[in-house]
Amino acid sequence: MNKLLKCVVLMGLCESVSQTSLCTARGRYPNNDVEDCRGYTMCLMGGANNFTQYRLTCPIGFVYSHKEQQCTNVTSYSCHESYNCTSRGYFASESCTSYIACVEAINGLATARLIECPMNTVFNPEDGLCVHVNSYKCNIKSSDQTDLYTEEVFKDSRNFTFNGAFKINVRYIQNGFVCLTIALLLY
Repeated sequence: MNKLLKCVVLMGLCESVSQTSLCTARGRYPNNDVEDCRGYTMCLMGGANNFTQYRLTCPIGFVYSHKEQQCTNVTSYSCHESYNCTSRGYFASESCTSYIACVEAINGLATARLIECPMNTVFNPEDGLCVHVNSYKCNIKSSDQTDLYTEEVFKDSRNFTFNGAFKINVRYIQNGFVCLTIALLLY
């Protein structure tokens, strides 16, 4: 029963299969052909040193995480289409508690991903990773305003019974610093 379920899920995600592929190695790679960072390409060895390319799409409300090599919900990892990646790497964002990842896709650079650092950490651009808040002083241009706002990241989705959810971000900003970020996932 379990094997059958996995097969059905894989078939449900599959968009296209190609024997002529851009794949040069086995793995999973972001695919910009699908909007909202939901697409990825899985390259598998097809025999005789040929690779078979599977173009897959994550369900609505999920994005493809290059870090986890799988579809993940958008609580700490999201598409950042307004940022133009010109090279691979990890770059500072507008907030100390997140960073922008520019990663290699199957056919060039992927759409930028905005990744939240774990709790009690900030992004250190010199090391390209999140470090404890006491290890690095974040220098973001400050403003004198205190702001509290919410943003709805994606609308209620009923396409999948397991994904009838939406997310609300709440951020408390004081003097240009994000002091508190709460991500609420409602089912």
